[in-house]
Amino acid sequence: MKRRLAIPFILGAALCFTNAQAQLAKDKDVSYEDLTKHINKLASAGTDSAKAELQKEALYMEQSDNEQLLSLAASVYENVLDDTDKAEKIRETTITKFPKGRLAITKAYNKIFEDSEGNTSPSIFEERYKAWIKDFPIETAPDNTKSIYPFAKQTLATRFAKDKNFDKAKIYLNELKGTEDFSGAVYSVVNSLSSEEAAPFSDLIQEAYQTSLAASQSGDENIKKSNTARYLSGLTPLYAESLLNNGQHEEVGTIMKERLEKNNYGGYTATKDAQVLAKAYQALNKSQEAFDILEKVMIKNGASPELSELSKNIYAQQNKEGLSFEDYLGGINQQYKEAMLAKYKEQMVKKEAPVFTLLNREGKEVSLADYKGKVVVLDFWATWCGPCIVSFPGMQAAVNQYQNDPEVEFLFIDTWQRESNYKELVENFITKNNYTFHVLFDEMKERSKAVVTAYGVQGIPTKVVIDKEGFIRFQSAGGSPNVQEVVTEMETKIELARNAD
Repeated sequence: MKRRLAIPFILGAALCFTNAQAQLAKDKDVSYEDLTKHINKLASAGTDSAKAELQKEALYMEQSDNEQLLSLAASVYENVLDDTDKAEKIRETTITKFPKGRLAITKAYNKIFEDSEGNTSPSIFEERYKAWIKDFPIETAPDNTKSIYPFAKQTLATRFAKDKNFDKAKIYLNELKGTEDFSGAVYSVVNSLSSEEAAPFSDLIQEAYQTSLAASQSGDENIKKSNTARYLSGLTPLYAESLLNNGQHEEVGTIMKERLEKNNYGGYTATKDAQVLAKAYQALNKSQEAFDILEKVMIKNGASPELSELSKNIYAQQNKEGLSFEDYLGGINQQYKEAMLAKYKEQMVKKEAPVFTLLNREGKEVSLADYKGKVVVLDFWATWCGPCIVSFPGMQAAVNQYQNDPEVEFLFIDTWQRESNYKELVENFITKNNYTFHVLFDEMKERSKAVVTAYGVQGIPTKVVIDKEGFIRFQSAGGSPNVQEVVTEMETKIELARNAD
């Protein structure tokens, strides 16, 4: 999840403010877009003179009667000038001036899904949602807040689906039909479910897939680049699995073979794609084709438990002589590890790691200097960050693998949290999921003093591997749900850092 360097809450609308009071906006023709570019340029400069000019701009903007300028002023105070108290006062004033405005709507929206204990019933969220849309109907909402409303329905559908209330989840997804949010919502809700749990959503999956397919084939370039078209890749394996459950094996074979070949048997969904295709081939009595597909994907992406089990069953049927399945699988894993080793060797860097001291969950100070002589893995994350959470099963597996290694330490740095009770949210999240992570809390108020800033992190999750001498050897953003992929990546990078010159 990426944030702007200085002003993460800038709105993109190029609206003119003839009477705006910001210094740059005294020109009646200045646009909000030009003003935000000017603010970002000053924020990126980082000089004393630029900071002084930003203070002057913020002072003018906070006196404005325009909500967008007030919000921009609050962002400047919070994210550049490190004055969170001032930012909060401006936001309170903004809500008072604009009780039905963007800030009031989003603040009330954030309360809908508050779940400090981690076990709030979806019906409670639904009650809050209904009260929210009654207080802030979409018909009267500012245009720059209307995207929140379909996302609220998607979130409710997700919560009900996780609670196994599939009928209620489908109600909210059906309400999104005909909108550009429909395909993405179906993907987001169903992708986290098991094959059995996804079965009741078969009709919605197929409709979402066909909608995205049509958008991707449109002659209109804007439609081709739309969110609807963008979700085709994620929906394809879900669609194929629904066809598989309906016995449409030939169609599954055609779709998934083409997809895997196009992606050279790799990519984010390759493991899932291979599972679906192998099952279709087996149903068509094409066991050898199924085995060949599984082998190619395992060499490219690692042998997940699901692919290993499918391969083992076919291997046993073929009665191969002279080599046990365990030995065969060991050879596959060795090829995968060698490919990863070559890949990550090329990505190695060597730059001094910024030192830091932070508090852990027990309130004790933890310093990077404490781990001199060890390989240290930093994982920058937040409780609101979906890609961070998706990668955590893999990170937990990596932590488990090195738990008895005295030369390796994992530190999970919670950062970019705006909630005042972020420590409570973290505690509940870690406890609920039984993670054994060593969590540290970054500086949340003064962003310029945060460790995440010192490391130049532009988006989370970001993982950093530091060698025994205190040099950064790897720094990369992004998260994967593929446990084997995450473990192999961490293992390869740790061992390269351990043996670095």
